[in-house]
Amino acid sequence: MADKLSAQRNDSRLRTQCRILHSKQTDLLSQLLPNTQVLRKLRSLSIGSISQAALEEIFANCSQLESLLLCDRTGSGVLYDIRSIGLCWMLKVLLLPLNVGTPLAICSLVNLTHLTLQRQKLSQETDWMPTVLAIIHAKRFNLQGLSFDGSWLIAPLNLSHLQLAQCTALTDLRLSNCKLGEADSPPLPFSCQRISFRRCTMGKPLCYI
Repeated sequence: MADKLSAQRNDSRLRTQCRILHSKQTDLLSQLLPNTQVLRKLRSLSIGSISQAALEEIFANCSQLESLLLCDRTGSGVLYDIRSIGLCWMLKVLLLPLNVGTPLAICSLVNLTHLTLQRQKLSQETDWMPTVLAIIHAKRFNLQGLSFDGSWLIAPLNLSHLQLAQCTALTDLRLSNCKLGEADSPPLPFSCQRISFRRCTMGKPLCYI
């Protein structure tokens, strides 16, 4: 009886949480989650690398997903198409490489509160700032946490240009690999309680306090 209860608890944990770190991901998904009913119960999914086909399966079947971390730690450089991410409409926490296809699909996630835009071998010839600004503007009343990697920036970042002061729910901001210029207006909302700089350089740090 005890073994049966333990198996049930482990099965329940698998049904709500899954972490996939390495390659041959489509085969692994088919082994772990052979039944789409299990996919539909997933709440949290962390992926190190995945094919586009497997990602589409996740979007199509994981309608109750609340946290999706697409890390691609293997550095495969795959350009993921996320236009179907709106099917996971319950997503609250999202980590993505910035250079995904159709990144503005993020704007359709009405419940999104925590967003991480990760560096992923970005071409410095591409200006990603309009995309970042469009996402921030669309989610300005919902974002509570934003993590931003500025490795791709070719010029110092004036933080006020991100228009974070309009993000009225923002409490946590984490910046990494950014060369910060002087802000020409208050860059953060009064709601912001925590700000983190990692491997950043700045001329006048007091203007961010």
